[in-house]
Amino acid sequence: EIKNLFIKAVSDSIKIDAHQTMAAKELFEKFDIENIDYMPLKGINLKKLYPQPHMRNMSDCDILVRESQKDKVSSVMDSLGYNFRTESNHELVFDKKPFVNIELHKYMIPTYTEDLYEYYGDGWKLAKSAGEGNRYALSPEDEFIYIFAHMVKHYRDAGIGIKHMLDIWVFAQKTQMDEQYVKQQMESLNMYAFYQNILKLKNCWSGQSEYDDISMQITEFVLKSGSFGNLKNRATATTIRTYMDKNLNNASRYKYLKMIFPDYWQMKGIYPNLEKRPYLLPFYWIKRLIVGVLFKRKNIEYHVAKAKTVENDYVDEYKTHMENVGLDIYNGRKKN
Repeated sequence: EIKNLFIKAVSDSIKIDAHQTMAAKELFEKFDIENIDYMPLKGINLKKLYPQPHMRNMSDCDILVRESQKDKVSSVMDSLGYNFRTESNHELVFDKKPFVNIELHKYMIPTYTEDLYEYYGDGWKLAKSAGEGNRYALSPEDEFIYIFAHMVKHYRDAGIGIKHMLDIWVFAQKTQMDEQYVKQQMESLNMYAFYQNILKLKNCWSGQSEYDDISMQITEFVLKSGSFGNLKNRATATTIRTYMDKNLNNASRYKYLKMIFPDYWQMKGIYPNLEKRPYLLPFYWIKRLIVGVLFKRKNIEYHVAKAKTVENDYVDEYKTHMENVGLDIYNGRKKN
């Protein structure tokens, strides 16, 4: 019975991978025809490094496009039968049933992840022509650093799954890189200490080294986080960043207030216009409340559940854990 479940899981992965691969090929060809610049990111590229592509499943295809070509891109997606789902701070999200989800990145990193966004901007400064049509690519070193930076974002925000760790180890094993350049950039991003801890963890997981305290902490955190983090971690990380200048022992007092009036960093992720007009924040709070009450009751229920997970003891534990493993939970934001 268990064997059959595994066989079904593998069969489903092969089927989904085939759909995603064909959809990406069709999309790239259309982008070339329409003279739209694009750069595949993360899973699309990582699949090639695994023994078989279906072994590296992905929930969506991530592709960087130029924000200046957004209207042209949307027209192409419509012509290929994609449904527009939403526009977030850094992505345009489309899907086509049953298996294809496309996330077209306006920026490689959300603007509210300040320290990483400061390094990447929209990401095009690191892009190099791939020598075919309008396709671009990162250098092996920059691609590796980006994959790791993306993992850091998820680790701090809510936690990561085992897949994120495998991506780092598989890429490092399969790709020749300038290690000195990687180290310099990791140090500039303030994540080199965490990088060293992740490399050390590989030996622990493979049985080549004994666990130390940090390796055990990371292992427990990953195993408790699910595939892409969990609600409790997400709420805790948000609380720490929002009230970093207040007494964190009183964090739970702020959780419902914060749910109704999110901080500026969160709000500009929802309403990008706030980036240039921060003085409109109170008006957007009112807009968000009205839209939420009238049209998004499920979202309200989600945020109430999220707020309920914030616990004073865990806030302190979460902050301490990030310090121990070598990460800045504040995303580079400065304390007053």
